[in-house]
Amino acid sequence: MSYFINFLTTHSIQKGARHDTPACLDFGNFTKHLTADEIFAIAREKMPGIARGTVYRNLKLMEQAREIARLEMPDGPDRFDKTSNPHGHLYCDCCGSLQDLPVIGLVREIENAIGTEVRSYQLTIHYICPECREKQAEL
Repeated sequence: MSYFINFLTTHSIQKGARHDTPACLDFGNFTKHLTADEIFAIAREKMPGIARGTVYRNLKLMEQAREIARLEMPDGPDRFDKTSNPHGHLYCDCCGSLQDLPVIGLVREIENAIGTEVRSYQLTIHYICPECREKQAEL
């Protein structure tokens, strides 16, 4: 999501925003999937006058442009995925952690089984992460 603010600025200009505040946020160091509120908080650090609606509107535009993906979460707010290459996710039912899961081989097997190309998919595997399993074992 390192392109978030550049995209935000571009679309704000196109939407006729009152002002344009160039800024650069580097989301490249984030390994987790951020919620819209987390993205808003980070953006607000760099651009104090930014409105929550501006962030939400631009996240939707980025999702429509397939630059990010929205991940619906069962027990909390949706999260956004900056990784554009095909992959699935591991979701811990205890702590809510979400991790990327490469599934290239699985997709190929499905394509072979159905005899056609898989155009898109969402795969979320629910499990209990090692940290939570360890905590449960201590009880």
